[in-house]
Amino acid sequence: METKKEYLTPFIPANVQLGLDSKRIETEKTIFLLKQMPLNLCNKITLGAIFTICEIGNNPTEKNYFLVSAGGGEELDLNSLDIVSITPQTPIARACLQKNKDDVFEFQKKKFKITNIV
Repeated sequence: METKKEYLTPFIPANVQLGLDSKRIETEKTIFLLKQMPLNLCNKITLGAIFTICEIGNNPTEKNYFLVSAGGGEELDLNSLDIVSITPQTPIARACLQKNKDDVFEFQKKKFKITNIV
């Protein structure tokens, strides 16, 4: 009976590093493009809006979102402001879509207030 030997080549760690470098470059490019984007104040949460919601209750927490057409899920840090990109298909986006600043909505049995829209 033959025993199978597994060989670990230096290419495997190199490929992992290449993947990480590629992801880092993609994130840096996204941040660069976001910094170049002119910000217009929006009245409603629509595609392209950056908005802040605050949980109403005993432990109020704020969260910032950027509504994008595709590729959501990226966490961005713009001038020490943490922003999560989401698509209109996500449950939280569906709950806030077309809402205005200061509107209150319910999501996962919690109440939230929209405190800012850019």
